[in-house]
Amino acid sequence: MVQKLKSKNSKLIYVCDTVMGDEGSLYVAPEIVPLYRDIIRIADIITPNQFEAETLSEMKIISLEDACQVTEKLHSLGSRNVIITTLSLPLDCIPQEIRLKESTDDSLYCFTSQKLPNGETERCLISFPTYQGYFTGTGDLFSSLIVARYTEQNSLVNAAYKAVCSVNAITRKTYLYQQKWIKIEEKEKKPSAAKLVNKCELLLIQGKKHIEYPELESNDTIKFTKII
Repeated sequence: MVQKLKSKNSKLIYVCDTVMGDEGSLYVAPEIVPLYRDIIRIADIITPNQFEAETLSEMKIISLEDACQVTEKLHSLGSRNVIITTLSLPLDCIPQEIRLKESTDDSLYCFTSQKLPNGETERCLISFPTYQGYFTGTGDLFSSLIVARYTEQNSLVNAAYKAVCSVNAITRKTYLYQQKWIKIEEKEKKPSAAKLVNKCELLLIQGKKHIEYPELESNDTIKFTKII
């Protein structure tokens, strides 16, 4: 289907979110993994999380060097653009210039790797705040924003940075809303399941300005650096 569509529109961008699992385990059948490896070859951009990147590459990531090697392996499978959407690394692996005040060994990062037309590889590490809670739709929002931002400049670093800014701002807005709701509902011992699910949905409409102007409130909360 993708190849057929691209034959009619060469400017079409296919972003593949390799949804397979997280936190060390698959939530799809193991037979799905080789299918994704095959799909990668026709994807312009792939957006695995750390576990998915490790699964697809059959390599582990415990350092920035490992992340570079894993993305290189994924490039060899066919995709010129790889974004590891959530990467967990020890704090001593993180360049000083992008460490946040609240950075710890449990912090998450976004790692991008793009094969440039001249054959060189441009890599970038992005740091961002995290919020305790469950948020529905962050992956879908991130992937859709990557499509929009990548079409602007064909720069994976810029696309990922702007997408992280938007998603983080909307997640924070949702988190603050959840916290306010929890205080109001403290007297209710067992809120209904419907109420709980509803409060996990991202506040997309309320966060419209953060989608339109991704760097509106990024300031020192989102930082990035190129990885050589």
